[in-house]
Amino acid sequence: SYTYYKVDATTVAACGTDAFGVQRLNCSPWGALESAVATGVGQVTVSGWAMDPEQTAGPVEYSWLIDGTGNQGGNSGYANQPHGAVPASSLPAGNFGFSRTISVPSGTRTICLYLHDGGNYGRSLTMNCATVNVPAPPLPPTAFPSAPRKVKAVAKQGKAVVKWKAPASSGDGPVTEYVVLASTGQKVNTKKTKAVVRRLKPGKKVTFTVTAYNKFGAGAESKRTKKVRIRR
Repeated sequence: SYTYYKVDATTVAACGTDAFGVQRLNCSPWGALESAVATGVGQVTVSGWAMDPEQTAGPVEYSWLIDGTGNQGGNSGYANQPHGAVPASSLPAGNFGFSRTISVPSGTRTICLYLHDGGNYGRSLTMNCATVNVPAPPLPPTAFPSAPRKVKAVAKQGKAVVKWKAPASSGDGPVTEYVVLASTGQKVNTKKTKAVVRRLKPGKKVTFTVTAYNKFGAGAESKRTKKVRIRR
């Protein structure tokens, strides 16, 4: 939900300074960020509206505070697109809306609408904000471990011992874990290059694969072992 920056429409025309020489805020631009949606890697589509009661020569200029930092990446523009009436601020429909896609760093970001005063008495002001989760670019395959090598399995009574060699590349970080998966569904997590897979059905032929993980996630799966028959 968003909160409009409300102005009493009956006092909009009374621009100037008060008895202490302070500029009246009702002369300043006002508006609202109505929607902020992540639409791609490093991209957010924003829309809303902006008005300035004393600026008649053209539309209000807007920009963005991203995590409290001023306008970034050429994200400024003008509120000159059609917009419906805004009853909360006593505004009829008109060309004071905006909708565009801006550049935003990936991660959880707070985006605030900032309006630039174009008159003689108002102030440039920050309106409302929205929190958006902006997707990061996908990691390259080289960030993850390559497949574990020379995976072999030896059948035992109701279990199997699986051994392997570490992957040729651990990716962009050390291997943190291996996951051994049996063709019958049993799974073992280990930090070693050896694992005992238990609760296997005697007489059943089973194969195994091993996958290495680092801080970014799962790497390539190993080649499947030859079938071994579980001992009774």
